[in-house]
Amino acid sequence: MVKVTKDLVSIIIPTYSRPVYLKRAIYSVLNQTYKNIEVVVVDDNDATSKYRKETEIVMTEFTENTKVKYIKHSKNKNGSAARNTGLKESKGYYIALLDDDDEFLPLKLEKQVEVLNKLDDSFGGVYCNYQQLLKGKITAKYKNIEEGNIVESLLLCNNSICGGSTLLLKRTVLQDLNGFDISFLRYQDWELLVRFFREHRLGISSDILVNIHMDSRINTVMSKKAILTKEKFLDTFKNDIAALNCEKQIYKRQWYTLGLSLVEANQNEYAKQCFKRAHQSQKLTIRDCLIIGLNWTNKYMPIKKVIKSILK
Repeated sequence: MVKVTKDLVSIIIPTYSRPVYLKRAIYSVLNQTYKNIEVVVVDDNDATSKYRKETEIVMTEFTENTKVKYIKHSKNKNGSAARNTGLKESKGYYIALLDDDDEFLPLKLEKQVEVLNKLDDSFGGVYCNYQQLLKGKITAKYKNIEEGNIVESLLLCNNSICGGSTLLLKRTVLQDLNGFDISFLRYQDWELLVRFFREHRLGISSDILVNIHMDSRINTVMSKKAILTKEKFLDTFKNDIAALNCEKQIYKRQWYTLGLSLVEANQNEYAKQCFKRAHQSQKLTIRDCLIIGLNWTNKYMPIKKVIKSILK
């Protein structure tokens, strides 16, 4: 059994097929003002892949750094499994998560540890605000203020927690939750958070403390799998959703936001399926339709025809 070290923050970085960004992520942790840290990099690439070889080359730079631990999966298992491996191999009282293409700003851990230590035991962790960047330029800033049990706001897509990279959680909480559900290939952070909010509250450090880089995400392939995973997520948590007073609105928002993501990925037929499901849950408003129209990229089809096909 791993001996937990008080006040130590373990930062788990799962990495897969993106070695070009990994060094930036690691250095953003090593450059934290909070120095009681360990970095656990979990290589989820297949052992014989080119990405494994490239990742190994990147990691040679940190061979002599005692704060960095490098673990290799024998084969690709998925991000949830990699995070669970990192949790198992880490020693921190606190656990922070970082995607391999994102980066912490220098005060991230210091401010979050300070906030969490002032909260009562009902709080299992804290999150922070963040900014999105594309090609090195800031494209959006997110400034949430909510804390406590914010599962309703999360499911309504009103609170952009942005998942793993903004979180600092107590190790004991993650262990009680049995880590991440490895059956989820998408929505891994949401899946964990819905279960988290059954027993715990989440605090907030209101500063922008994370850079979320969109360069590696803009060409993400989305397809029928995205719809199937959404179905799985909504079915898994149907009782949690039913317990809230806005069930229809949640289903609408879940399908509507996925539809917009699919439009952005030029998966227009799948997007229409999502918008139809959203409309069946709760009628789309004129504003909803205008937003669809503004985001629609399939220029050969008139917007009126698109909306008509969704609403019929």
